[in-house]
Amino acid sequence: MFPFILTAALSGIIARLTIHQATAPTLYASEDPSPSNAIADELIQAVLNNLEDGVFLLTTDHYIVDLNDTAVSISDLPAEEIIGEHISQILSHKIDLIIRDIKAGKTDSEIQIGCPGQQKVYTVNLKPLPENLPHPARQMLVLCDITARKSALAQLQRQRDLFVDMVSVARVTAQDAGLHEVLRNAMEIATGITQAQYGSLLVLDEDFRIKESILHQRQATTAQRDQIITQVLDEGIAGWVVEHCQPVLIHDTQQDERWMTLPEQPYVSRSVLSVPIFSNTRIAGILTLEHPEPHHFTAEHAGLMQAAADQIALVMSNAQAYEIQRRQARQQDILVQFLRSTRDNLNLDDVTRTAVQTIQQLTGWTAVTLLMLEDDGNQLTVQSSAGDLPTLTSAPSATATDIYSQAFQAEKTIITTPLDQTKSLLPSQTPFQSSIATPLLYRGHKFGVLAALADQPDSFREHDIWLIEALAEATALTIANARLFQKVMDERSRLQSLMEANRDGIVMVGMDRRLLVINDKAVEYLNLTQPSANWVNLPMRRALTELQQVEPAAYVAFMSEIRRIGAGNNDVNEHEFSTSNGIIQWMSVPVMADNISIGRLIILRDITEERQLEKMREDLIQTTVHDLRNPLGAAFSAVEFLRDLVGTPEESDVNHLLEMAQHSTGKALNLVNTLLDINRLEIGQMPVNYTLLRLPNLIEETLANQQSLAHGRNIALKSNLPDDLPFAWADAELVERVLQNLVDNALKFTPSQGEIVVLLRHNPETEKLLVSVSDTGSGIAHHLRQRLFEKFSTGYQLHGKPERGSGLGLAFCQMALEAHGERIWLDESVGTGTRFTFSLTAVTLDITDI
Repeated sequence: MFPFILTAALSGIIARLTIHQATAPTLYASEDPSPSNAIADELIQAVLNNLEDGVFLLTTDHYIVDLNDTAVSISDLPAEEIIGEHISQILSHKIDLIIRDIKAGKTDSEIQIGCPGQQKVYTVNLKPLPENLPHPARQMLVLCDITARKSALAQLQRQRDLFVDMVSVARVTAQDAGLHEVLRNAMEIATGITQAQYGSLLVLDEDFRIKESILHQRQATTAQRDQIITQVLDEGIAGWVVEHCQPVLIHDTQQDERWMTLPEQPYVSRSVLSVPIFSNTRIAGILTLEHPEPHHFTAEHAGLMQAAADQIALVMSNAQAYEIQRRQARQQDILVQFLRSTRDNLNLDDVTRTAVQTIQQLTGWTAVTLLMLEDDGNQLTVQSSAGDLPTLTSAPSATATDIYSQAFQAEKTIITTPLDQTKSLLPSQTPFQSSIATPLLYRGHKFGVLAALADQPDSFREHDIWLIEALAEATALTIANARLFQKVMDERSRLQSLMEANRDGIVMVGMDRRLLVINDKAVEYLNLTQPSANWVNLPMRRALTELQQVEPAAYVAFMSEIRRIGAGNNDVNEHEFSTSNGIIQWMSVPVMADNISIGRLIILRDITEERQLEKMREDLIQTTVHDLRNPLGAAFSAVEFLRDLVGTPEESDVNHLLEMAQHSTGKALNLVNTLLDINRLEIGQMPVNYTLLRLPNLIEETLANQQSLAHGRNIALKSNLPDDLPFAWADAELVERVLQNLVDNALKFTPSQGEIVVLLRHNPETEKLLVSVSDTGSGIAHHLRQRLFEKFSTGYQLHGKPERGSGLGLAFCQMALEAHGERIWLDESVGTGTRFTFSLTAVTLDITDI
């Protein structure tokens, strides 16, 4: 922009001095210039000196006719030695080329002026001057100092390059790889950015021991690498960085005593840069770079590498976390494969052998051994081993100090390094130098010890503890299962022997509805086609499918029981069904373990012969009773006629004997009639003569008939009979006999000073009349209640008292009420005594029905 300003200023000068121009300008000013020319020179010089840029006024041939003070300073010569000289003699010889490029249209020409190290950079602009300027100059050359701007741009470029380098470091260190691979890539980037020839990257643990190491461009064996690392960490620059926790920049190693040249080192390092890598406040590593030329590394390199060290520290943390996750994943995979290899094996010897072989194969440990506790509880014996493990010199005991006994006693995992023969119980000159041992624990029981040995020191670390403890826990579980399986098999063999010797059929069904146990008798009774051994562990539905075809009655009985249990009724149940071979009575019993149901036991018994005997007995009884009825009736009538015929006084012995004979004959006749009535009720031939009954009247009559007997036994007869109850629809004679039997039974089993209460009530919801007869006797034992209504179940059997009867009363009551479509039951809610309740249909009459 300054050339345009200068041109404008010169144009103003021309306008003011035009009237004074007389002749064209010459190359040199005249010795006696005119006043107008002198004024023009002064004005032009004033304009030039007010400009900050260097300005040279040139002739058409590029000779200098004038310049300002800045141009004089750029030329570094006095003004009088400059004016009249060609511009190329004053500035660089490249100025002619630059001027030619400018005339050709190039706009970004630059020139450097000055001594090396002190050069300045200028932009070059060449502009023509007005033809009518009263001055010999016809061109103007302007030099603008851009040194500061160029320096700022260079600094920005260096910062950009630094940013690019940092991005490169971050990109490399952010790769999803293991720690060693990430460190190697970071080392390559660091040496590439700084043009280092050699270097090292050391990673330290919390005890400043080497965890990982990268040596760049160093050909060395493993032993030589370990020696180099140890020396530089103990005596070299890396040790100094660890000690002082700060970076080191050595421009010339020959002038710095901190540098240590390694013996037989095949190269010379003159410039060294070493920076610490921090993890929180702890030094986690050292990055060292070397170059054979002195002063190679600069402070910028140091800043860049310190920033790179921070990035490496972050990626080291991430890589270590990645290593931990990968190790845990591998350990989990080892555990899963171990469980998979041992899950189907239930033989103890096979389990232990498979366990140690699988552990040794999956983990890569040199040797694995498993010791089991003897039955005496005092000695550990090697059960199985894997790897090249010699025989122990002595057996560990529960109180010894060897590695196996210590882990067993302490009940925790113990890592031992170095390992000697006293602790390992191994022969001398064995290669093992470290071990890890953990107890085999399961639910508070100690089975033994699992141990692993390695041929290198410090082979087992903290992360191995979780793995071996998990493997030990899984092994202990497998051993416990194998022992339990063996115990179950032994018990099963004994149970099978008992079952086969039993005359009953036995079936045990698991909670998963599989047949766990079935004996030959059960197969025979159920008429199954396969032998008992073939049914074990099969689903019960297989047996039910076959039963549906061969024994439908058995199928119906089992399905009914399944539905009952499925509805939540887990009580004992029994019933019977008929098969093609006979009659089978079955009982379903829950099998419990620690109050938890583990299955169902079904006991089958062939009662065909018993039922045949019962049938024969029933037939004999019915025939006998029928044949006795007529003679007993005749005898009763004869005694009654004889008593009337003799006409003896009531107090005489003859009359007393006849009365006893008549009573006994009548009682026998009543028993015979009852048996016949029961038989008719059983076969459905007993007529039921329904009529409307007022139960309160019937109950009062029954109690009145029993009053004398109750009074003689000092027993109170009571009743609760509301007046507003509906009629009952029933056979009056049968209902009276039911009441008579219930009151008679209550009198038999109620002690002196007791009471018997008859209660009548109406249930409008069911339209039933409920009659209850309760006493204050000793009650009925729970285990006898299921047989209450069976024929010939006598009072002695039910109450445990010496009272005896026919055992037909309750049986008749039940059959008579069932003939009405009603029922009778024992009320178990009574606290003491006994209460029987039966129902009758209630009928409510409207006034219009009468």
